[in-house]
Amino acid sequence: MKAIDIHAHIFYCVHGANRNGPVTSERYGRVFNGGLVKPFMPPLSDHTTFTEDNLLEMMARSDVEKAVLLQNPTIGLINGEVAGAVRAHPGVFAAAAQVDPFLPDAAERLQALVETGAFRALKLEMSDDWGWLSIHPQADFHYRRVYPLLDVAAANRLHVIFDTGATTGAAYLVDELRGLVRDYPDIHFVFEHLGYMTPGGDKQRYEQLLQLGRLENVSFGISAAGQLLAEEYPCKRALLLLQQAYEIMGAEKLLWGSDCPTTLCRYTYQQMKDFVAMHATFLTEKERFQILYDNADRMFFGD
Repeated sequence: MKAIDIHAHIFYCVHGANRNGPVTSERYGRVFNGGLVKPFMPPLSDHTTFTEDNLLEMMARSDVEKAVLLQNPTIGLINGEVAGAVRAHPGVFAAAAQVDPFLPDAAERLQALVETGAFRALKLEMSDDWGWLSIHPQADFHYRRVYPLLDVAAANRLHVIFDTGATTGAAYLVDELRGLVRDYPDIHFVFEHLGYMTPGGDKQRYEQLLQLGRLENVSFGISAAGQLLAEEYPCKRALLLLQQAYEIMGAEKLLWGSDCPTTLCRYTYQQMKDFVAMHATFLTEKERFQILYDNADRMFFGD
């Protein structure tokens, strides 16, 4: 069964930051972060890199036709790289822009990116481990901070992809997110990582976030759900979370993604696809196709 990956990363080098400090490429899948050299992805090459050619070859071997290229602060601001991949492979890649929402000219920066014509979405990784709150820690963070960016997204018909981080994190503000979604009815929001459940996470807050999937302009990406639970394939607990989300919002609100290449440290690309294609036995074949392909095609590659 063919698929579209809504959560893939490319980078020619890692040059970002997170709560541990600057993050830079080392060798053989490792990065330098917080004074230590750490594993980041499989040791696929001498220099830690994962280009669109790496991704395209992996996609071809697993019948994944298209992919959405996302960014995060840990990898770095690579709007130029993902825009170049979209231009080089039209109809194969779509891209999400990334802007630091704490910059005073954040809205102007996003508008300039939109005007290049390369972006279909805005990615807001707000987590306090790999996201913007890891770089700008705030004890009293509120989502009003991102409203200027949402104004630009609404005016330019961009989808908005959120990574809230873990249920115990500073960005997991379900009431504010519910209000935000209602304040911007013309934006379609995607909450990634199936709501970001981790071992020992707050189940009540998690289930409250899942309920947002009932709203018309909300979907959930399912990438890395097993990885966040530290599960081995086929990720039985993550399958239970997927079934729970399906029962709340239906297959039409769920989108498959891999979050490669970091997830390749635990799973193969084919296994991540087969999580839905083979192991989500509570789904009909039509529903598996919706999650793997149809929903993403309509959202990111339609007119």
